[in-house]
Amino acid sequence: MTKQIIGRVMMAFKGNYDSTKQYDFLDTVAYDGSGYVCLANGTTVQPSESSNNWQLIAKKGDTPDTSTFALKSELPDLTAYAKKSEIPTVPTDLVHSAELKAVTDIANEAKGQAQNNSEALANKAEKSEIPTSMSWESITNKPALAKLNDIPKTPDLSGYATIASLIDYVKKTELPDFTQFAMKKDIPSAVDLSSYATISSLSAYAKKTDIPDTSAFALKSDIPDPIDTSNFATKSEVQTAQSTADNAYKIGRNDATLIKQLSNQVDAIKIPDLSGYAKTSDIPTDVVTHAELANATPKIDASLKYMSKKPSDYTDGIFYEEKYISTMGIDRSSLDSSAQAGTYGLVTTKVMTINGTKYARQQCEVLDSQRPITFLRNGYSNGWSSWEVNTTLAF
Repeated sequence: MTKQIIGRVMMAFKGNYDSTKQYDFLDTVAYDGSGYVCLANGTTVQPSESSNNWQLIAKKGDTPDTSTFALKSELPDLTAYAKKSEIPTVPTDLVHSAELKAVTDIANEAKGQAQNNSEALANKAEKSEIPTSMSWESITNKPALAKLNDIPKTPDLSGYATIASLIDYVKKTELPDFTQFAMKKDIPSAVDLSSYATISSLSAYAKKTDIPDTSAFALKSDIPDPIDTSNFATKSEVQTAQSTADNAYKIGRNDATLIKQLSNQVDAIKIPDLSGYAKTSDIPTDVVTHAELANATPKIDASLKYMSKKPSDYTDGIFYEEKYISTMGIDRSSLDSSAQAGTYGLVTTKVMTINGTKYARQQCEVLDSQRPITFLRNGYSNGWSSWEVNTTLAF
């Protein structure tokens, strides 16, 4: 049910009318012997029966007719009469019965006269006690009532709420300004994010802008293994043998001994069967020797600084990577404040496959801290163990 605030519903008596005051709806006042109720807020006009701002509720009464009343001074003088209690009892043996009868008759007559006078004066007062004029203000101990026909009819309040039922409501003037707010029906529905990933779930991924251009790189699987040349003859040895054979052919000598010597010399060179090998022109020029590989400076991969990889993401070997410490899941909150500093780490990962299972040892060295903090952990397949801290370990 809709509730409506109707304001004041009961009259409030404000005493005698005061022209310096302002009166509101249902304020009641006494003026010139009559009672009035205010019909409009902020009323300052004088009450009257013709006013649109006031309603007469109790009209001043007429001066009563005192012609039927008597003054006390007009009452008979009863000082010559005696009260019944004051009349002495006369013993019968002290007077003659004739005298007693006369006294008794006088007493009875006086008694009757006094009773008649008392009954006649019981409801009368002296004229001096009766006011010659009368007004509403001069009447004392008057009841707080009005004539029934002077009381305005109570309006039908069946469709209104009581003050008690409006305790949880406020006036419109007390409501805040909602011009900067939107109604619920105007607020768009929330976007369904169930198919989206959270920021925390992307901690192991890198932005596309952080991924380096790998167009000039080759996959490790595409790089050929180094060629074992331990059973090959050097070019100078092949050239010497070829030169000797050419000289013998040019001379045309059929000396069996020389031919045998040349044959033995060529056999001593042990030229292998090169049918399964590639020509020099076919050998990649960018292939390095084992010695060069052993002396080469390891490359540090900085392409995935925001991503932490699983052991199974690595191939067998040793890998050097630049990582953000926060990406590696290292908790330093329990360490000394000096050991909590640092943002960048050099991560070294050693990986080996044993019986089909990938095993890894990973070390993270904090580079930009005052103390030489190093963290270690082991892992296999798709998981890592917890990090352990070592402040003096050298890899």
